[in-house]
Amino acid sequence: MKILIILMTLLFNNCGNGSVKIEKIELRSVDFGITSIINVGCEDFEHYFGKEIDTTLIYDINIIENFMNSIKVLKTDSMNYYPDVRAKLLFYKTNGTVDTLCMSDIGIVFNGKPMIMDDRLVKLVEKNRL
Repeated sequence: MKILIILMTLLFNNCGNGSVKIEKIELRSVDFGITSIINVGCEDFEHYFGKEIDTTLIYDINIIENFMNSIKVLKTDSMNYYPDVRAKLLFYKTNGTVDTLCMSDIGIVFNGKPMIMDDRLVKLVEKNRL
């Protein structure tokens, strides 16, 4: 009977944890100093830069938490500034969804919404890119 109670408790605790976690981050980036003739939007990043893009996969939970902590403090940009994108981050979640963050060194768009710049994110990207 004790074993049944222990098993039920473990099962309940594992199933009851509905929190969605980040499995990995795919960091696609180019040199932030690259100039472009046009303003490169998030949806055009791969098309415009093509083979110049470096891709890094991040699985380290500490690095993922650093990114997530920086994202949590972002505030909406009332000026609606859309950056000339130099990095695109894809956050793959355990529930199968993907969040997207695109940025330059002066602007951020998270899931399509312009956000006020946070220098910590630029530093994290520069530190973790190839």
